[in-house]
Amino acid sequence: MKHFPVQLAHGMRSLRMPAMALGGALLLFSGAALATDPAAIWRQAEAEYDAQHYVQALGHYEALARAGDAKAAERAGQMLFFGHALYGKLLPQDWPRAAGWLKQAAGSGSDSARFLLLRLEAQTSAPAAEAQRGGEEAPYVIGPYGC
Repeated sequence: MKHFPVQLAHGMRSLRMPAMALGGALLLFSGAALATDPAAIWRQAEAEYDAQHYVQALGHYEALARAGDAKAAERAGQMLFFGHALYGKLLPQDWPRAAGWLKQAAGSGSDSARFLLLRLEAQTSAPAAEAQRGGEEAPYVIGPYGC
């Protein structure tokens, strides 16, 4: 196990700390600093997203959204809408949670959030409509391009 020397404040003796513990301590202290600065939380969320740490990024976006950030609500809603299909198996698709964040973003004027809400409504109402028809499939109509 790799160890790093850590110098303590005010002339206290140094100690050797395992790398994992040091990383956890740094994350804990940086998390405390970030909790008061929305811009820093946004930067951390973007860094996690860019590094494909989607679960961690989602946590940051949701924290910002709970504080009223419409752009973060939109990003959280998008991530939950697409879930594992776009972000891998660690991020589940959660349409009820996605709808909540997308409604918040749409209420602030986001057109893309409104679009995803319409898609979500169409996808969740399609099984109900099929059940009302007695399970019959809708007839297939060939489009202008033979699709």
